[in-house]
Amino acid sequence: MGGGQGLSGRHAGRDLKALADAGLLAARGERRGRHYVASDLVLRMRADARENHRIDDPFA
Repeated sequence: MGGGQGLSGRHAGRDLKALADAGLLAARGERRGRHYVASDLVLRMRADARENHRIDDPFA
């Protein structure tokens, strides 16, 4: 993990766990197969932001 960007696997794992504990990410899988996806909260926030931020077509 880190891809040479100066981020250790341990540090990245700790950050991902903190984001999951905060409810922003949802962990999927176990051990080496574990990955993270946006939580339901984040998906709802995204949908709300997109719904409330429609831009009218200036050429209509």
